[in-house]
Amino acid sequence: MTGSREGRLGCSPRPGGAKEESCRGHLDVALHLDQWAEAESRRTDTDARYEAGCTQALRDTAAFLRQTYYLP
Repeated sequence: MTGSREGRLGCSPRPGGAKEESCRGHLDVALHLDQWAEAESRRTDTDARYEAGCTQALRDTAAFLRQTYYLP
């Protein structure tokens, strides 16, 4: 996944307004979720299927945030 705050598909904050702040916040959360997914994928203390599902859910949510699915 991406390692920057820039949106890959839809979330590109433009100067000014509430949408910029919301988009920037979504990009920050997406980056955090990607980092969390990476850390989860390296775990060996739980069931592999559980880890795969958890990692995929985190990455999917991060992608949805970058694609502005949750912005009005």
